[in-house]
Amino acid sequence: MGLRTTAFAVLAALVVEYALGAAVTLAGASRPLVAVHIILGLLLILAALAFLVRAALARAASSITLGALGLLSILAAASAGFRFVDGGGSAVVMQMALAAGVAMLAYATALLLAPRPA
Repeated sequence: MGLRTTAFAVLAALVVEYALGAAVTLAGASRPLVAVHIILGLLLILAALAFLVRAALARAASSITLGALGLLSILAAASAGFRFVDGGGSAVVMQMALAAGVAMLAYATALLLAPRPA
């Protein structure tokens, strides 16, 4: 899997995770839905790490920068998610949404800038 494919996979998973997060926040937190949200979040962290490793191996400076930004944003959203579960309010929900948005923008940009295969 190349940088473009990995960037697209992370971006697609982020969109699904964002929708799950909205459902959990707005429709109430059913245990199965929260479990899927948490599991996908953990898989997103692994996928973001995979993208960053691939970018480093390819020595693609812009992809490394965007991958690091994306990973940090996903970690920030996860951190806000833990605070939300711990009783956080609407400010924490906004932090999760903004961090997810930054991550989506980072991987969308990485997808656009990644070299096309020959």
